[in-house]
Amino acid sequence: GPNEGDVVDTRVILEMERKNPIDGRTHFGILSVQRTFAERFDVTAKIVQSQTSIESRLDEYVLYRVAAVQTRDIYSINGDASRPQTRADLGMTWRITDAFRLSNTFTFDSFHIDGSIYLAQNLVISTNPTLSFFYYVTKYRRFQNTFEGDYQFSDRFALNAGYRVTNRDVFLSTYFRNVRTNVLEAGGEDVSNTTNSFIGGAKIKPLKNWSIYADTEIGKADNVFTRAGNADFTNYRIRSLMRFDKFAASVS
Repeated sequence: GPNEGDVVDTRVILEMERKNPIDGRTHFGILSVQRTFAERFDVTAKIVQSQTSIESRLDEYVLYRVAAVQTRDIYSINGDASRPQTRADLGMTWRITDAFRLSNTFTFDSFHIDGSIYLAQNLVISTNPTLSFFYYVTKYRRFQNTFEGDYQFSDRFALNAGYRVTNRDVFLSTYFRNVRTNVLEAGGEDVSNTTNSFIGGAKIKPLKNWSIYADTEIGKADNVFTRAGNADFTNYRIRSLMRFDKFAASVS
């Protein structure tokens, strides 16, 4: 940005003062529950609620000299934003037999961001100062459910397989108003997306002290930064672990 002594067009900056105070706060609460029924059915739930807010202000004063005439530029921006968020997880596991288990995990994630900016710029040499108001809204909501089963064939061999589905909805809205002319501009966009993935894995123990783990996930990617179009992906991992009397060796 410009500094004192700089020449901007035909203007020389003689004096500049800038203040930019920012005040932000975050409050959150967590509630969790866990219960096992008849030593067969396990339920775990967790909810996180948070509220983040911020207020900011930018005041700038600049004294110019144009030829032999001095003039002032007063620039002010007031802004605020808030972001409430709710995250909930619910997991259930049913041990049908000692070797066979079914599990289901449900996740809900939602946040809402709204913010406003008021801009005022008053050039003394101008009869048309800039006065503008901006308002932005972002809404995000995602559901994710993972169903999985695993079977322990023996102490040396186990398999697991599952399916994951995710649905996400993002809404963006903008509002602009020229305070001087009362001209309004508004727009919005709503995007919904659904993805599906297969997950699987295995555990093998060729020897008593040697374990091999294999995991894979195949499907379509979904995250808060992906708005249009999914990315196909395949992830896999193989890990070998050998334990000895006083040390262990791992390769993955």
